[in-house]
Amino acid sequence: MWNEFSHAFLVIFTSLLPVINPPGAALMVLGLLPHASPSQRNQVARAVAINSLVMLTVSIGIGAWVLSFFGISIPV
Repeated sequence: MWNEFSHAFLVIFTSLLPVINPPGAALMVLGLLPHASPSQRNQVARAVAINSLVMLTVSIGIGAWVLSFFGISIPV
């Protein structure tokens, strides 16, 4: 069971990370705030990282269910 879960976790995590791209999203948001103070930039970067982590966690949690609902296997 753990072997299956760890394999599914690694496949899903590594496939979603480039799509979400937290470093790229952080740089894009920071580019929109050129006159922000360093503390404001840190706060925005932290918010982007937390939101990306939540999105990855939710995708991992319900992604397998959504794929099975549509009859798609993870290796596809």
